[in-house]
Amino acid sequence: EYIGGMDYRHYIHQHFIDPLKGYPVPKVFVLNGMARNFHQEATRFEVLVRARRINLAVLGLGTKKGHLGFNEEGSSHDSVTRRVKLAPSTIEANRELMERVKQGGQPYTHALTIGLGTALSSEKIILIANGNSKAEPIGYLFRGQVSEEFPVTALLRHSDVTVLIDRQAAVNIPEAQLR
Repeated sequence: EYIGGMDYRHYIHQHFIDPLKGYPVPKVFVLNGMARNFHQEATRFEVLVRARRINLAVLGLGTKKGHLGFNEEGSSHDSVTRRVKLAPSTIEANRELMERVKQGGQPYTHALTIGLGTALSSEKIILIANGNSKAEPIGYLFRGQVSEEFPVTALLRHSDVTVLIDRQAAVNIPEAQLR
């Protein structure tokens, strides 16, 4: 049985929280991807979210079909925090960020992720995407058609989403929608 997982807590603190030293920092809740009991960690996180409510969810965007968190193609837009099997493209895209690998040098095949439904319960959402590899999924989002084939389109069900992208990621957005 596979034990362990990807853990982005260190990455999030290093790149988002630590630079804010000297400023009041709101409470930040991050899944423990290294938990021994995935179901227990997912349940703990869901209970925490329901008790406190997420004010702001900051989401990154995957390539190909536009996964959010690790919610791959076909993820229910009502999904909750859970353990998921990673698509080969996600494994490859995250290879350098993985702090540890399974015995034999093989990358992780599973991860814990906040569910799309859980993310959509946030008061506000910020989506961050950059580079040519994000242009296709950003195009799906701006076409405005909700589909579980493209997890990014779950954001169309939310009333307060800010999309931050660079020029390369914006190439598939119709000129009339850019501002």
